Order: sequence, then C-alpha cells, then structure tokens
Amino acid sequence: MKKTNILLTLAALLTLAACEKDGEKYYLSTPGENELIASSTDVVLTEDNAKLYALSLAWTERTLQVSYPDSPAPNVLKTTLQASLTPDFSGAVVESAETGITKAYTGAQLNIVAGTLGATPDVAAPFYFRVKGTTGNNIDPVYSNVATVNVTPYLLDMRFGKVLDQNAQETGVELFSPNADGRYAGFVGATSWMNLLFNEADGSIWRTANDGSTGTPFLLTTEGTWGLWYPSPAGCYYTRFDIPARQWTALHIPALTVTGADGISMAYKRADNQWTGSFTATAAGDITLRIEGTGKLYDNTTISGASNDIDDALAKDTPFGFGGTPDALTFGAAPADITFNIPAAGNYTLTISLANPQQWTATLTEGGGDEGPVAPTTLAVYNNDASAVIATLNVTGEDTGIYTGIFQMKAGWENFKIVDTTNDIWYGPPTDGSSPSSLVAGSSWNFWFDTGDLNSYILTADLNALTWSATTITAINATGDFNGWSTTADTFAYDAGTQTWSATCDISTVGWGIQLLINNSWDTMLKGTTDALQFNSGDNLMPAEAGVYLITIDLRAMTCTMVKQ
Repeated sequence: MKKTNILLTLAALLTLAACEKDGEKYYLSTPGENELIASSTDVVLTEDNAKLYALSLAWTERTLQVSYPDSPAPNVLKTTLQASLTPDFSGAVVESAETGITKAYTGAQLNIVAGTLGATPDVAAPFYFRVKGTTGNNIDPVYSNVATVNVTPYLLDMRFGKVLDQNAQETGVELFSPNADGRYAGFVGATSWMNLLFNEADGSIWRTANDGSTGTPFLLTTEGTWGLWYPSPAGCYYTRFDIPARQWTALHIPALTVTGADGISMAYKRADNQWTGSFTATAAGDITLRIEGTGKLYDNTTISGASNDIDDALAKDTPFGFGGTPDALTFGAAPADITFNIPAAGNYTLTISLANPQQWTATLTEGGGDEGPVAPTTLAVYNNDASAVIATLNVTGEDTGIYTGIFQMKAGWENFKIVDTTNDIWYGPPTDGSSPSSLVAGSSWNFWFDTGDLNSYILTADLNALTWSATTITAINATGDFNGWSTTADTFAYDAGTQTWSATCDISTVGWGIQLLINNSWDTMLKGTTDALQFNSGDNLMPAEAGVYLITIDLRAMTCTMVKQ
C-alpha cells in the first residue's frame, strides 16, 4: 500500500449564490480555487490490514465571503464526501456527511464502500472522490475537483456478523450465516437486559424499530439511535438475526440435561461462552451422550403493554437439543446421539464450547470429577441493569461460604444482583416471589430494598444456605486511645442528602490509631486507610497528628476524609 504525507489544501466549495433577507439580497462566494487531495494513488485492501488506516482525503477550511454581515448563511454550509466508480458520478454514489476537513478510511471501511458501489473483489479499479457543498435545499451544490485512487478490494465475508455493545464497540462475539443470506445464528452470553447492536460485514448496523418514543423489541431497522436489548434473564441465548425478515429472536437456555453418563450437572460460564460438567466413568470405551433441554423463546410476539415491554410470561417453552459429532456439534429442536471415547476409567470434565459460531464443539478432558466449583474470594454486587459493580462482599473466614460488605443506597427502592464472578453465577430471588431472601442461580429478578429511605447497610450473602440479608447501619462511632476505646462516644451523624456520615472528634492522643465501629459493635468495624476503608479487616486509621478533626465517611466509595479544624 502506498502512503504519503497529506498536504491539506482545498479552497472553498461554494460559487456565487444569492439569498434574500427582509427584501435585501446578499451573496455567498468562494475566495479561491477548489482542490481535494488523497494520501495515496493506489490502495490494495486485505483482511489482514482491515483495521489499519488505508486512505485519507483532505481539503482546506472553507471561508465564505458574505456581502450581508448579519446573515446567518455561513452557518448553513453542508459538506458531503462522495465516492463513485464513474468519473462523472452518474452511477452508484456513496455519500458521507462531513463536519471537518479530512476523511480517513480504515481498510474495512473503504472495502465496505467498494462493496456498496459494486466493485469487483481482487481487481484494481479507479475510485473517484469529490466534495459537495450546499447551503440549502433550493440552491444548486458546488463541487471540488475529483481525486482518483486505484483501489483493489477484497471479498466481503457476509457469513459473519458482529454483536456490538450499545456504544457500537466490538464485543468479540460473532454470529454465523452459512449461506451468506443475511440469516445469522449463534450463542451469546448475555447479562440481564443487555443492550447491543448488530453489525453486518457490509457496514449495516441493525437497531430496534421504534416510533420515536417506544421501541419494538425484536423488530429491526438501520435507522435512528435505539439499540437492541435482551430479556431480563441473564445467561446463554441461542440468538438468530433474520435480516430479510427484519426480525431477531433469542432462545434462553437456562439449563442443559445430559444423559448417558451418571451425575453430570452442567454449569454455564458466560465469560467463556461454555457449559461444563464433571462425571466419573467406570470403564474405558465409547459412551453415547444426549444433550438437551427446554428453553424460553423470545420474539416479537413476547411483548405487552403500551410501551412494548418484553413479557417473560409470554416467552414460549421450546425444546432443543445438540447432535452431530464432538468436533462439529449441531443444534436443533431435538437431540441426537453424540459418541465419545473414554480412554480409561476415571473422572472427566465435559466442556461444550459455543464461542465459535462456525464450529461448536464438545470435549472430554481427564480430571475434575470430584473438584466442584472454585470458591470465590469475593462476591460482586451489581446495579439494577448489571452495568456496574456498586459494592463488594468479602469472605468472612476461611472456607465459610459467608460474605459480608457495606452497601450504601443511592436511590429509593434500589435493585441489585449478587454475582459470583469467579464461576460466573448470577444470583437473584425466586421469580414466583415466594422467598425474596433466597439466592437462586440464574434467576431473572433483582433483589431490592423495600424502602425509599437512603439507608446504609451491612450486606451478607450465605452461599451455604443460599440466602442473603441486610442489617441497617444505625450508628457509627470513632473509638481509640483518645476516648478510652469507647463504643458509644464520638458518634457520627448521617446526612441522607449526601449519603455520608460525619463527626467532629477531638483526637487528643493518636496512640494506636482509631477504628470506626458500626452499630456500636466490635464485630463490625471499618479500618484501613482513608483512601480505601476495609470492612472488618486492615490496620487502624492513623491521623497525621493530634488535633480536632472533622471526619466524613463515604460508604459508596469506601473512603473517608480527616480535615483538621
């Protein structure tokens, strides 16, 4: 690929044009000649350089001369960059609105232009570029010179489509269309209400159809700014995009049932897009497994209400099963036998890998039959849309299965999920409302605080009993040598407006430092440093010197400030 430094020169684009204001005429004119410059005359595109910049075009800043000084005309100029395979632009034209004075194409972006124009892959052809300037719908546009660049495109692989996040950034997840006919499928690990966009190789980005105020889930459009979103249950979804039909569907797979070997319990790891489970083989030889289940199908019929909400109750029970061979799994409405070879008796782990949409696989590896999941060192508390961690729960002792931490409400009736990020297990309450204090893996509901008051809490999760609880923090006091290690003196006041605790303490003696007791108990305290408070762990807080301090605690950030008065 030929690359040169860009010398940016282009005179203004507008020829003399007349407009009227209050009966007077004023004029727009260009002070110089037009010129458009390209950074290269020959560009060869390949998939290997698709993400690198391949071509840049540049033109100079426009300066309009206006005979009527108070005219708003200089602010209405619109600039469009045009590309065509015909020098007079009589054939197909690709346009892009520009606000600056340069345009840079990556290899992938320029190849999409080539595909849209109908250029022949792997054949060099002249591409023609020019800049169009307009000042209104009723005024003829003016054009720059035409820049010619010989471009050799590559074949657009329309077999793959990319799942983007809500900001149009790549997630690394792809869906596959074996016939390159706009019908894509694959497995996606989704968080609750996960937002997404879908990007085809030709540059089309698919969104939710909407009327400007209400989106219609599972119907597709390339217009507007709305994103797509998954239903509430987090987990594994068999996802299909049918571009010709302008629809997409999501089949939630809550569990897999494996028959043919005893004791297999499959768990889904969203980060790896894998299902894993262990069992014990009693003898060497071939075994035949069947992998199946019943999912919940969400499509454009599973919406209700004036706001077109996705309704879990309308999701359709849909049987599914895997078949094929271990190296090439198939997925359909019913399972088929899959044969594996067991080299010797012992413990084995079955792993079903779904990350590659072109090839799903199932593998058996030795070991893992009696190990169980890795115990997490912490649990994460996610906000109601699963987009951010808002608190951390730490294990209270070695292998106890009990985790505690501090939770500061920021809004009334706050919702959250408790997540074992080590094993990618998302806990919520039972969806029938029977036991809101229970931890249920993969549940679709959020936990919630049943109050509008912005309280502070000690949050506890017990993975042994699969329950959670919250103890309201009603008192915090500072204790240390300065007050004889009192459990009641130097009490903090809570400000619901700022969600902070504060007290003025006369620390006449620094001594062994101070601790911040919660609810007047030695069993619950904050220590550590002012930049990183720790719950029930860490060293004592150490003021810089003796004196009177205003101490303010922010439990949202687990920090505090000590300001000497």
